Amino acid sequence: MFSPTHFRDLFQPSYCERRVWLATNKPELAIPDTDFIELIQEKGTALEKNRVEKIGPVETPEYPEFQFPTGFAQTCKMIELKVPIIYQGIFISKDQQLMSIPDLLIFNKKKKRYIVQEIKLATNLRAHPEIELGLGLTGILAKEVLGYKPILEVVTGDGNLISPYITPDVEFVKQGMKLINELKHLDKMPFEPSGWSKCNPCPFFSYCWDEDWKKHHVCTISGIEQGMSRALWEKGITTWAIMLKKGSAIADVKFQRGSQTQRIGSTRADKFLRQARCLSKIKHEIIASLTLPNGYSPGERPIVIFDVENNMPIFEELGLPVDVYLWGLLLVTAKTTKQELIIAPKGPNGDRKGWRMFLSTMAHIFEKYGDIPIVHFSAHEKTKVCAYITDFGDVHSTGQRVLDNLWDLYRAILNTVTLPVPSYSLKEIEKFVGFKRTQEEYGGTWSIVRYNEYLEAKTNKEADKILKEIKTYNGEDLLATYEVYKWMEEHCC
Repeated sequence: MFSPTHFRDLFQPSYCERRVWLATNKPELAIPDTDFIELIQEKGTALEKNRVEKIGPVETPEYPEFQFPTGFAQTCKMIELKVPIIYQGIFISKDQQLMSIPDLLIFNKKKKRYIVQEIKLATNLRAHPEIELGLGLTGILAKEVLGYKPILEVVTGDGNLISPYITPDVEFVKQGMKLINELKHLDKMPFEPSGWSKCNPCPFFSYCWDEDWKKHHVCTISGIEQGMSRALWEKGITTWAIMLKKGSAIADVKFQRGSQTQRIGSTRADKFLRQARCLSKIKHEIIASLTLPNGYSPGERPIVIFDVENNMPIFEELGLPVDVYLWGLLLVTAKTTKQELIIAPKGPNGDRKGWRMFLSTMAHIFEKYGDIPIVHFSAHEKTKVCAYITDFGDVHSTGQRVLDNLWDLYRAILNTVTLPVPSYSLKEIEKFVGFKRTQEEYGGTWSIVRYNEYLEAKTNKEADKILKEIKTYNGEDLLATYEVYKWMEEHCC
């Protein structure tokens, strides 16, 4: 039976028709991030539990596992009896083809009608078309089962109640279901260009990317958008080698971006051709001379390497005490290298305390070494410092001083050198320069999962073990950033 969850394959983590086909026909190729999925499910369950506790006692239909028709019969009986609040009742269409499990059915005694209430972990539903379409399907089934169009409400992850929630047009929902059913039953997998950032969170990423990488597909060139890949493919420009043969002519290729048609143009064409050359030769290419921070010369020290680890915003809204749970610093002088890994304390005000600890550490560094460069990778650290100054204030302008001395290594790389890498993420560039990590498991979502396990650890021994792993991960992020910085000093100045 088709249910709201089927929309997820089409839209999450990004719109992809190939994923719908793979999920139906080649599910064994998926490598899901099980731990992270379980964490999200756990937080969703916690949100539901909090809501249920607030509105009062509920009754849940009882039925054998996966025997949904039995659960539907039980739900209909409870509706007939006007049970005040039904938790996770089941709606099934008359033709037995559609199903939905709304979180709550709340009986309005005055109007003698049920309100359908859904609880969603997301806070911005407009950014989740799969949720909107799923709610639309629930609305269609609710009207059929109840015999009237009920008010549909949504409680978002930040506790906001949207009432009434206006669902998409019925025909639009039906078109979405039709598309998914058609994609599932195609004879062969539909064409879909891979993209490093777009596809990385997808459980089929390894399969799709590896296939495109082996073929040297143009979509594996960093910076090429999905619309560009499709346009190049239609012109017969499918691989790195063909692109290099076409040369500057690719500048005239037109592609679709949203509702507009654009040319690739000479600037982007030069960039893509240079990237294709580097990938083909497995060799870097200098674009311009590197200007080091603060007018430094190669090898000049001291510098600070800066990297933060933070939770997903929705977790904070669910009651966790912090956003940034680790402020990582690596102080490198002419003689020594010292890490300062600041863990935000557990409990109330953990966020504020962690921020103040970071500011205190930076104040001591500034006091001893003056305004030295603070090297970070991409805009993330700057964004977080700005947010914390806004939320928790500054101390003696130390936060502003941090901002004034930040130097973005990622931006410097893009402006200085083209590398033979599939992505300009730290994890890929560090491999190119030869940095090796000690932990087999690591990464942003891994760190978030482990931190939440640290918060819930039942013993100090267990908590200390997890904390050591998180610190090792962040510490190696700092060391990797420093290795890339040194490589840039050696090769690009």
